[in-house]
Amino acid sequence: MALCWTTSTGLQTKMPNTFEICKNEVLLYPCRSFYAVIDAIKALALRDDIPVVCANGACGVRAVVKNDTVVIQEQIFHQPVSKAVTQIALQVAKSLGHVVQYYLNDDIYANASEPFHYEITKRYAGLTGVQHIYCQEDALQNTDAIGLPSKILIMCGEQELQKTLASLGQAFEDTNETAYMTQNASGWFVEVLSTNKGLGLQRMCDALNIPIQGAVAFGDGHNDLEFVQCAGLGVAMKNAVDVIAEAADVQCEWSNVEGGVWRHLKQMEGSGLLDATTL
Repeated sequence: MALCWTTSTGLQTKMPNTFEICKNEVLLYPCRSFYAVIDAIKALALRDDIPVVCANGACGVRAVVKNDTVVIQEQIFHQPVSKAVTQIALQVAKSLGHVVQYYLNDDIYANASEPFHYEITKRYAGLTGVQHIYCQEDALQNTDAIGLPSKILIMCGEQELQKTLASLGQAFEDTNETAYMTQNASGWFVEVLSTNKGLGLQRMCDALNIPIQGAVAFGDGHNDLEFVQCAGLGVAMKNAVDVIAEAADVQCEWSNVEGGVWRHLKQMEGSGLLDATTL
């Protein structure tokens, strides 16, 4: 069995007790880069052969802890945004006057040129703790030179969200490229990828030789849809957006801030549902 959740869904330092008792595979799933999950690995007291899926399903790695430092031991897969999808997303963002966050390896580039661009990227940094590398407006256009991103965020703001989604949808209709678009829960930026969390989960389960039917996935935001749908058991947090609550198999009684993941797992353990044979 694999226990999977995005690192935004309320990790608790008590959680290792549950994993030690049940001897489950722990799959961590940060929305951002690998380094966004380091604190979670330390909090869970994990040490060796730690599977991590990053960037909303685009990257899969194995991590280990060496001399109290969390490092990547092996990259298992990487599905960057395709060149065609990247160029379309950049063109749409430029036509609408939006700044783009371009996730390249462990860096986040932002082609800010207007005061609002800096304002909205700093808003994101304040919520996530990331640091941006600011670049010229057209610096991201030459994808052959800089490389393709793991994902792209178009920072549009709440007022421009629907227009941005519609413009992207129309642009992608004219291409055969596969593109996945989602908004964040509060609706002020759009994520663009060539994969999704569900596909990332499937790839990692395949690499670990774990049937995906034995995975428990916890989600709350729009980009968790395929994640909770493809797992053997999809759990919607109490604070989940409506589309996740409707898609999940069960509802968690607690929210992220209430330690919902740990509480729900303890509840499952007490009912014998963490035994892989009963899932």
